[in-house]
Amino acid sequence: SKAFETFVTLVILANSVYTTYQANYEIRTLGNIPDGDFYIEVAFMSMFTVEIVAKLCLHRLWFFVNDDMSWNIFDIVLVAFSLFDQILSQSGVSLGDVSFARALRIFKM
Repeated sequence: SKAFETFVTLVILANSVYTTYQANYEIRTLGNIPDGDFYIEVAFMSMFTVEIVAKLCLHRLWFFVNDDMSWNIFDIVLVAFSLFDQILSQSGVSLGDVSFARALRIFKM
């Protein structure tokens, strides 16, 4: 629906703004992360996960063969890496910073 797409667009924009703030904060504080960063990252990751699951439930296989197929595959890979990284980071291991990659979704608009 149009409302869902508008909401997702706003979340992508908010994630891009936060990623910029996060990068600037880390530069100013020599690598420290902003207070509440974990919870904000989990919130963005959760919203993007809900978006993917909702689209998969609605479109099923069409999700992988429609005109937005490339973006959909990009989104699902990005969300999968984010989830995997979040799980690994809880055990002290990390794939790197995937929050910047999530901000690349702004080009989808």
